[in-house]
Amino acid sequence: MTCMTGEMFTFLNEQSVLKHSTLGGGWDTNAYLVAAKESQDNPENVAGSLFSLRSESLLNQLPPAVARARLSGMLVGLELAATRKSERDTRSR
Repeated sequence: MTCMTGEMFTFLNEQSVLKHSTLGGGWDTNAYLVAAKESQDNPENVAGSLFSLRSESLLNQLPPAVARARLSGMLVGLELAATRKSERDTRSR
């Protein structure tokens, strides 16, 4: 399975409304790991979680480093969830 995770990250980080929340320096490894785990375990929640990055930055001053790390973690977790499901489907054939 091939995924476009890097391209999706670049688009969301630089071209979407999320760019106002994610552009800047720094990185939060813990935020990345938590987001990756959450999106891998619950991929159905990612669409809502993506928009929460913007609202949290506006309402709660979420730092760009945290928002960017969470964005990346969500997308990687989604990729891992899709890959895991694809592997299970392939084995069951």
